[in-house]
Amino acid sequence: MSLIASWLNSDHGGNRAGGPSGWRHWRTAWSDLRQRWQARSRQRLVQEEESYLAESVDLYDLDRRMRELDREEQRGRFIGYF
Repeated sequence: MSLIASWLNSDHGGNRAGGPSGWRHWRTAWSDLRQRWQARSRQRLVQEEESYLAESVDLYDLDRRMRELDREEQRGRFIGYF
């Protein structure tokens, strides 16, 4: 067995009852925290867009605002191509 394979199969200070080791715990915690930050960021963006659309005066203004938001989203996607 190679040195790496034996290291991967051994217990590195983890919980002897089968729980995750320290580095796995921190990696999982960081991943969860990052996902929560991203979800909150998306939620804030949606709330800002909804409040912007709620300020519309009539259907034409609402349509204009929706098209404006669509253009802003597409601009970021294609910035590397043109």
